[in-house]
Amino acid sequence: MNLSIEERWSRIKSSSHVVRLEDSSVYEVKQMWMVDDNVIFLETLTDVWYQDIDVLTLEEAVDAERFLNKVKDWLCLGK
Repeated sequence: MNLSIEERWSRIKSSSHVVRLEDSSVYEVKQMWMVDDNVIFLETLTDVWYQDIDVLTLEEAVDAERFLNKVKDWLCLGK
C-alpha cells in the first residue's frame, strides 16, 4: 500500500511517539520537516532524526504486535 505524502505527514502528525523498526525503541516526536516533495524527516526529543518511512507510529506498532501474537497463537494451535 502506497501512501501519499499528505497521508505520510498525517500519520506521524497524529501520533506523539514513533517506534524504530530495528530495535523497537520508542521516541517522542519533537518536530517534522518536509525536506523534499517526497521526503519527510522527524526529529525526536533525544535529537535523533528519522525518515518517516523508517518508523511506525505507536499505534501501528501496537497493531502489528497484536497481529503477530494472533499468528503465533494460530501456529501454536496447529502443533
